[in-house]
Amino acid sequence: WVSGDVRNQSDHPEHMFVRRLGASLAAHVRATFSFSDGRLLFVDPRRFGTIRLLATREACEPAGVDPLSSVLTAKHLMVLSGRSSQEAKVWLMRQDRLVGIGNIYASEALFRANIHPKRPMSSLSPAEFLRLHRSLRFILRKAIAACGTTFSDFQDTTGSLGGYGRYLAVYGREGEHCRRCQVGTIERCVQAQRSTFFCANCQT
Repeated sequence: WVSGDVRNQSDHPEHMFVRRLGASLAAHVRATFSFSDGRLLFVDPRRFGTIRLLATREACEPAGVDPLSSVLTAKHLMVLSGRSSQEAKVWLMRQDRLVGIGNIYASEALFRANIHPKRPMSSLSPAEFLRLHRSLRFILRKAIAACGTTFSDFQDTTGSLGGYGRYLAVYGREGEHCRRCQVGTIERCVQAQRSTFFCANCQT
């Protein structure tokens, strides 16, 4: 199981995902796997990634639920939260509950659902869980279609940059007017050592 940025360097151009690693990324290669026709590099500039050697396939199954799976309904999301007192943004990023929701998409989904990131999960109504469920799926599907969000050097295996950045409503927009209400200003706070962006006027 590998999380982070994995790149393939092959001697055959038609097999190359990344043709030139560059000095800036070369400094962040954490592991190299050698094959007969090239190398697989584990690149992790921010040290968020992990590599685990597991004995069985079952052992690598994620503990949390895939937000895009049919398993996760609004009702299941409400049950999964267990009436947690954790703040909504912090809870959404718990990989033992939901997998694949990072800092950017947690902020964006809460904005779309009109939910303040510091609200305890236990305070959400059934209607708010429904909005949050729909927002998570909408944001993630749109982000996947756009190949994610690129701020620095991310590329997919075809060399394409993530294009979701142009759709960001709150993330990275501190001090700007809210695009939705046109009244509030996008604010930034820190939750669990990560930046959160929100509109205090829209999100309650």
